[in-house]
Amino acid sequence: MNYRFILQIVIILIMNIAISILFQKLIPDYYLARILTSVALSFAFAIIQQWEDRIHFYKYPRFWYTFFIFGILFCLVDLITFVF
Repeated sequence: MNYRFILQIVIILIMNIAISILFQKLIPDYYLARILTSVALSFAFAIIQQWEDRIHFYKYPRFWYTFFIFGILFCLVDLITFVF
């Protein structure tokens, strides 16, 4: 099992909580701040996962797949943390 990948996910989720607190102070709408945080972190995570070319990351489908999948995942985590 790839523990490095799991560790990256855990670190990103912790950063999601920390950065969303910062965004909540800057943006008065709570929900918009959480969604922007999730999108920004999924974008950063997709660039980190891109091994071929990090400067021209937008050319590769793997970047876009990772960006969309983790954007949805982080938004779902925000939804679950909001409900509970």
